[in-house]
Amino acid sequence: FNKEDGYWRMLVGSKRKNRGIAYMYKSRDFKKWVKGKHPNHSRKKTGMWECPDFFPVFVTDKKNGLDFSYDGPNAKHVLKVSLDLTRYEYYTLGTYDTKKDRYRPDGYTPDGWDGLRFDYGNYY
Repeated sequence: FNKEDGYWRMLVGSKRKNRGIAYMYKSRDFKKWVKGKHPNHSRKKTGMWECPDFFPVFVTDKKNGLDFSYDGPNAKHVLKVSLDLTRYEYYTLGTYDTKKDRYRPDGYTPDGWDGLRFDYGNYY
């Protein structure tokens, strides 16, 4: 739930041909959900994106660690997806524009199969 704009958000994984896609749905009442005009994020040649997780992180200080509820200046967002083609989980760090519902990975974190592995198990 975003206190600033009053929306609940839900990310749903999908694919179009061989392009993995994450769609953002929004709701004010948690009953009626509206899909965003554009995908939140996508990547070609990654196949179906399953079990997406999307959340903000902010390093407050070395004593308190991460604050997963923070969504303000200097926040980073994590997008983690399970790729059906590889059976592994990958994630990227980036920025999220709440007005456009668009996520953009930082240039230094690879996206897709070349991305950062969440774990090294199989079948996520």
